[in-house]
Amino acid sequence: MKNFKFLFSVAVASALIGCSSMSVDEEDALAGNFPEDFSDVTYMNLHPELVRVQVKDFVSKYNAKLEEDAKAAETTAAFDSIKAADTAAYFGDTALLHKIMVDPMFAGFTEAAWAAAWTSTTRDTTYDVPKDTVQVEIYDSTSATKIQMRLFDADSAKKGSIVVTDGKITAVTGYRYDYKKDTTELMVEATDAFYKFILVDADSAMKGSVVVTDGKITKVTGYKYESADGKTWTTADSTLLVEFEVADGMTIESKGIKTKDSWSTADATLLVDLAIDEKMSIDSAKGIQVTLETVTEQLPVEGGLSKQQLNVLKSLNLYGVADDYAKLKEFQVDMFAVAYQYVIFGREHGWAYRLCTEAEKANAPYDPEVYPATKLYCADDNGITHEIN
Repeated sequence: MKNFKFLFSVAVASALIGCSSMSVDEEDALAGNFPEDFSDVTYMNLHPELVRVQVKDFVSKYNAKLEEDAKAAETTAAFDSIKAADTAAYFGDTALLHKIMVDPMFAGFTEAAWAAAWTSTTRDTTYDVPKDTVQVEIYDSTSATKIQMRLFDADSAKKGSIVVTDGKITAVTGYRYDYKKDTTELMVEATDAFYKFILVDADSAMKGSVVVTDGKITKVTGYKYESADGKTWTTADSTLLVEFEVADGMTIESKGIKTKDSWSTADATLLVDLAIDEKMSIDSAKGIQVTLETVTEQLPVEGGLSKQQLNVLKSLNLYGVADDYAKLKEFQVDMFAVAYQYVIFGREHGWAYRLCTEAEKANAPYDPEVYPATKLYCADDNGITHEIN
């Protein structure tokens, strides 16, 4: 609710820039909408955000005019150079930034915020570090196969170990698994029909087999399906394993073979020693799996302005102006726009228009749930809004 009020009022004030050109009659017509003791200067000092939006609008239009003039004069490159040099000088002048940042009419930050921004602190940084090697995968170029050495057993207890010599893994003790590429389905094309053999049953258990002789498949045992066109398949008994001799003249295309990757071991409970020679390789990025341990430590954070603060200061930089603060101080606030904001928004939203007397500081504070406000309000020394009886 507070943010809504602030943003809405700022939008209204921005829209009213230039309203000081209104006629005397129009200003007189508004006079009856103000409390008798209303002062536009006091209201402005209580709500400097109404000035800040005017200042930012002035800076935006000032810089836009410079850019438009440069485009019209075809001197954009020179303008860009001036803009870059000015921006670097602006953000490099800490004393200048300080004055702009803590001025309530410009950036509006406090001295405490400025001091805090430049105070070096520490922050917790959490990251994961490798703890235990879990598995090492080795490629053997001699046999063109892969081997997995798992260092943890089924109960997650570490039983294996690795030996590192001169920065390289030279031996692994673990549970050995050998890579397999199992045939799961095979299609044979004969002169009069197509035959498809499923080597894995409905429970995904490997029941079938393939016999290879002299590099060729010569026999298949599996669940046999037949087809006349290779599309519609039939079988006499899909639960019956059938042996099939692949005769001369029959073909098996590579796309007619389906496989699955798996790892097998003769004895998964047996720890095995494996020496890694020069013909074996380990991909350090993928071939080694580890468990990670989360570590949190405090790292120093160098002081500096936040992104929000830098963005606000950026919006107040006048291109080509050596002393931005002095130029901003020359800005003439549209006091009519400031006062008019109270009439169209501030009053019904319970904005304080003056400081409280000592007696009024004890009055009830403003209730933001009450809208529209039916009373007038003042602000105490701490910026708390109170009813005016």
